[in-house]
Amino acid sequence: MVIFRILASLLLAAGLMLLGADALTWLESGEAAFSGGRSGEHVLDLLMSQEGYTNGLLENSGAGGILQPIVEAPAWAPTGILGLLLAILFRRRD
Repeated sequence: MVIFRILASLLLAAGLMLLGADALTWLESGEAAFSGGRSGEHVLDLLMSQEGYTNGLLENSGAGGILQPIVEAPAWAPTGILGLLLAILFRRRD
């Protein structure tokens, strides 16, 4: 249970960092609209240091249709939502 609480904390922190990075980018560009941001595909490509890594991964795994909307979403959304769900499920109970 402790491992899942730690994982939930890490995912929430990563989601907040990605949201903060998008907010700073939006402030620098002068856009007030909620459009785009860093997609999961962009973040995975940066982490793996390969352009098009995510597209190849989705094509070769056979789960591209299921994972494609998650990968195309802003990166903070799936990360933060998963962290929040884990935090709720594995919270300390009295």
